[in-house]
Amino acid sequence: MIQLLLSQNNFDSAWAMPQLKQYLQPSTKVLILPFSFSPKLLKTSRDWEQSYGKNGTYYRDIISPFLKYGIYESDIRWANYFEDSQEDIIKLMHKCDVVFLPGGLPQRLQERLVNKGLVDALQTIPKMIIGVSAGALVQLPQYSLSPDRKFKKFEALPGLAITDVPFFIEVHYSSTDRQSEFIRSALDYGASNVYAISNNGGLLIVNGTPKELGKVSRFYKK
Repeated sequence: MIQLLLSQNNFDSAWAMPQLKQYLQPSTKVLILPFSFSPKLLKTSRDWEQSYGKNGTYYRDIISPFLKYGIYESDIRWANYFEDSQEDIIKLMHKCDVVFLPGGLPQRLQERLVNKGLVDALQTIPKMIIGVSAGALVQLPQYSLSPDRKFKKFEALPGLAITDVPFFIEVHYSSTDRQSEFIRSALDYGASNVYAISNNGGLLIVNGTPKELGKVSRFYKK
């Protein structure tokens, strides 16, 4: 299993492409699972189409990095949460090389992947899973979010455990006080280390072994 954990959807940048070309080639087939949306904003299949359909708000931004690797637009498929069944999506997974999990709301993303019965399939079928922000967080056995108005303090949440790694990640890392607080809390909680991924960095995990791409900071418990 190969995983790519990102803060932003910019894995076509110079810090990433040389390392990823061996995995993302013109023959690669991709499945997008855009399940991290807010239920307040997307309530129907029509709403989904306006966001992720071919003329939708996010369509071009999501597929653009794949096109830079020479991947054909016709080889990038999308799963519609409102219309596609578990069976439909798993059939698409069997035909793909990469599953892409966009950013958004991590708890909603995980909830919908569980509700669709896709966790076992994610763990066994794709050769590579790429996740941005929320899509990166939920791949871990446990994750948390930096303190904000909703999360007043560190709270370890169960993830999907796509692979069994002992670390936490912090996405969108920019050395803020809140992020430093999160990192200290994660280490105190028992994480072996924390990878802080900037908006110009990523973490490539091949068979459970992480490799830093671009601007990533690693923190250990002292």
